[in-house]
Amino acid sequence: MKRPSTASWERYIALLLGTVGLLWSTASFAVDPRNWGPPGQPIRQGHHIEWQRAAIRSDNGYTLVVWSDTRTGDRDVYAQLIEPDGDFAPGWPVQVVHYPYRQEDPEPIPVDGGFIVTWIDFRFDSTGDVFAQKLDYAGNLLWNPVGAIVDTFVSTDQNSMVNETTLRGAHDGSGGAVIAWESNLRGDVADIYAMRINSNGQRAWNEVLGVTESVGVQTGITADTDGQGGLIVGWNDNRDGGNVYAAKITNAGTLPWGGVGGRVVCDFTARQLGLKLCPDFTTGGAFFAWQDERNGSSNDLYIQRFNGAGAAQWAEDGIPLCTAADDQRGVRVTPSFNGGVQDGWLTCWQDVRVNGSVEEVFAQKLNLSGVPQWTENGVRICGDAAGGGLGATRDNSRLTSDLQGGGLYVWDDTRLDPGNILQYDTYMAHLNASGSHVCNECGVAIRTAENQQQEALLRMSGDGSDVFVIYADFYRGSRTLSVAQASIANCAIERTQEAIFGLDGDATNPTNIHMFWGNVAFVWEDNRGVNFGKQVYYQVLDTTYAPTFAHIPANGAPIAPVSAGGSRFDQSRPYVCTDGNNGFYCSFENLTEGVKQIRIQQVGWNGQLQCDLAGTVVSAAAVDQQDAQVAPDGQGGVYVVWSGFDPSFQLDVYAMRMGPNCEALWTEPVLLSSSTEFDDALQGIVADGNGCVVAVWQTGDFGNYNLRGAKVCGDGSVAWSGDVSASPREQTEASIVADGQGGVYVAWSDSRNQLDEKDVYGQHFNAAGEPQWTNNGSLIVNHDQDQKIPRMAVDSQGNVFVMWQDFRNGNNLDLYGQKLSSAGTRLWTPLSGKPFCTRPGDQADQQLLVEWSDGLYMAWEDGRANPFMDLYGVHISPQTQVSDAHWGTLSETEGTGGVINNEYQNQTQPALAHDYHGGTVAVWVDWRSSGKEPLQNIWGNWINDYTVSVRELPAPLPREYMLTQNYPNPFNPTTEFQFTVPATEAVKIRVFNTLGQEVQTLIDEVMHAGTYEVRFDASALSSGVYFYRMETPSFQTVKTMQLVK
Repeated sequence: MKRPSTASWERYIALLLGTVGLLWSTASFAVDPRNWGPPGQPIRQGHHIEWQRAAIRSDNGYTLVVWSDTRTGDRDVYAQLIEPDGDFAPGWPVQVVHYPYRQEDPEPIPVDGGFIVTWIDFRFDSTGDVFAQKLDYAGNLLWNPVGAIVDTFVSTDQNSMVNETTLRGAHDGSGGAVIAWESNLRGDVADIYAMRINSNGQRAWNEVLGVTESVGVQTGITADTDGQGGLIVGWNDNRDGGNVYAAKITNAGTLPWGGVGGRVVCDFTARQLGLKLCPDFTTGGAFFAWQDERNGSSNDLYIQRFNGAGAAQWAEDGIPLCTAADDQRGVRVTPSFNGGVQDGWLTCWQDVRVNGSVEEVFAQKLNLSGVPQWTENGVRICGDAAGGGLGATRDNSRLTSDLQGGGLYVWDDTRLDPGNILQYDTYMAHLNASGSHVCNECGVAIRTAENQQQEALLRMSGDGSDVFVIYADFYRGSRTLSVAQASIANCAIERTQEAIFGLDGDATNPTNIHMFWGNVAFVWEDNRGVNFGKQVYYQVLDTTYAPTFAHIPANGAPIAPVSAGGSRFDQSRPYVCTDGNNGFYCSFENLTEGVKQIRIQQVGWNGQLQCDLAGTVVSAAAVDQQDAQVAPDGQGGVYVVWSGFDPSFQLDVYAMRMGPNCEALWTEPVLLSSSTEFDDALQGIVADGNGCVVAVWQTGDFGNYNLRGAKVCGDGSVAWSGDVSASPREQTEASIVADGQGGVYVAWSDSRNQLDEKDVYGQHFNAAGEPQWTNNGSLIVNHDQDQKIPRMAVDSQGNVFVMWQDFRNGNNLDLYGQKLSSAGTRLWTPLSGKPFCTRPGDQADQQLLVEWSDGLYMAWEDGRANPFMDLYGVHISPQTQVSDAHWGTLSETEGTGGVINNEYQNQTQPALAHDYHGGTVAVWVDWRSSGKEPLQNIWGNWINDYTVSVRELPAPLPREYMLTQNYPNPFNPTTEFQFTVPATEAVKIRVFNTLGQEVQTLIDEVMHAGTYEVRFDASALSSGVYFYRMETPSFQTVKTMQLVK
């Protein structure tokens, strides 16, 4: 199992405390280049609340609600205390445990002086152990802050799958608890085990108690107190077919009901399942109810009572609770109290007796002798089932005693949208001791709203006059835990409080882009709305991890907050580019009324949306459009290029130019491709730097794909169009970048040499669209097995980096690369490619970024921690040396890379943006919150190893330009200097050798008025005299420095 990285915590904590300015001292340049700490920082992090209907009322009227959520990244346990009058206790909710990995499925147990909370914990292995914590009413943790071990099984076998799940517990009578759980420790499906933990958090027994050790399955544990310091457990058992069993666990660790394996509750020939129990406080025994097929294949309900000695009080194999037609299922039981005395038991269940399919809620009360007190086969709490399968579904009922001989009932209800379980509402009913409705027949609404209101349970207030209805509310899309307080006299809701709300749903497909000095925008797909659909969100942060704009909330804001079609959103596949004015454009696909259209939004320099709040439609054609990309037009507008279906249902490639605020600058899109036989699928676009855009697309048929390209300019004219490669077999997976001279480089996967193997080819087109290399492409690499999916980046000299995924070892994908001149000359050795990562497992989805000094950052998904994917990366100098030891080794035979993020679970889909401090800001999809299901959020990190570093100094606004002499001088290998600009304008600072050749760009950016400090690391340069030159549109100066090694 992967463990969170623990390096450089000092820097991480300092960042969290906001002391970033101190970290930019000279001493800080030697530390971990992950400036937001090794774990990274959340850009969008959901709570992903898991609540197992866990809430318990103590004898003095306090109610504790417990759940787990992932607000900090991995999953932890939290609790909210409700005071007897319904107020949320001050200082709550509290974090019960905060420890790496997963802590989940908490179970609360009321004890003397507070509560014990037990949970399943994954800190030691991937299959779970049992931990616990004790809290007082003030929320103080009374045991070890990381929890007390109840039971743990740590195997040296990497393939061990010993699971411990489904906790239940009861007060041991002395401030501790007896806790039981299911485990497959013996190797079969499951048994039941138990342990007592004392009031001081120490285990009371020398060994875990095996409650069952029978062959087969003992699962579906149900448990409650015996009222005497012990725990009664029941379960479904298939040792002799489908039966139900029970055992009593004393606080001394004995099993008086039949010893290990327990005793039969019912083993009638037919199947029994779904056992539930509750206490019999009059004898120290228990009351049981279960589903039973003895009368045929449909389920009836039967019941049994054991006294404290485990003796059955009614007929062997139980007596009927309900034998109405068709199924009765989901039975629940609780003691009935009247005047503080137990007078029997209350039950409720779902029932399809009317039409065999639509569930209704029924209930029954039994006295201590098991005699039904209400209508035979139960009283209908709520239902309108009718013939033909008509009627609204009522499901998931729960109950509690009203403390006056009657019962309160709550359930999920679809009466406002019959049968639609995505629109459950929560309803409640009250029956008095005679079984009559106190409030409306069929209940009263506790909560009706958009999406689900469900999973409710009931707990009584301290004085018994009110009931707390605790339920999950999805009116925002993501889960809220709410508590409604209602009078039992008339079921009127007195107030509703929210215990916790947090985002749910996955966030994927992140991208990022530099906006202005040290501020980066992040954009991603977000399904936080769940039933409301998927939207595109954005956030802007500076390199200190501080939000740039106050109006953008934590976890981001929607980039198109208005739905183009009703209340449901369907936005996907964002793609961004600069607007040339410190803002950015974003294109996305929007599905409305069955048609997928491309829309765009502009986010201005102030972080505000500039276009239609639903996004502006690029082309109103009533056919699907897809694969959109955007590129700046150099005049504050944007080119949008996409593939769209024509009337013959073939994909063609279109382009449209939009101006600031998303107004259309052409009357209609320009058609770039129009194959009548084949789909033309857009592969990539890039601005040429001269006001035009170049697109490349895949055309042809399976087994014979080729690549074509075209350039379209500001007036809508197509400057050139033609083949990129029309070689035999397939040319696919193309990448395109500008060459800085109005032309483009294109690289792709190519199988021209062998049908089942791919090589990497490339082409250089000049501004006129003329190929500069071999017609149909020049070979970049040809080796054994596949070389595929190239990605590119260009330095300031027009050289191009090409990195690809390589299967030459025959086992896994590695990353190799080559650097080519504008003439196509391979500049690195070996000519077959330099190995950038040759570690075990696959390396994929490589992302490239050239920084100011013409060095290269690359990030990728890395499978060396099989089966998980991590993020690794490298930063190389222009001389192809790793810039810092953090990035591992790089030679002609191997490369390792350095870790960007290797937290728990997967990190995938990396993207990089300039920080304009000589580094990069990385963003990725982060899976560290995953547990029972995969969960995806967006995390990031500022990566800068300070080869070049720039920071703004706190100083009055300058009135003049200044460039200071570097210090120290001479230097080896680092030096610093300052400069000032009195107004916002473009600033360029470059380093030249004595021949006048530029050796490094330190700054090339629009900068606000201020005083700045630059730290320059010349490790990659040889000894000698150098000149550093500052240029703005209205100022130029140069100074000399000397490097002595």
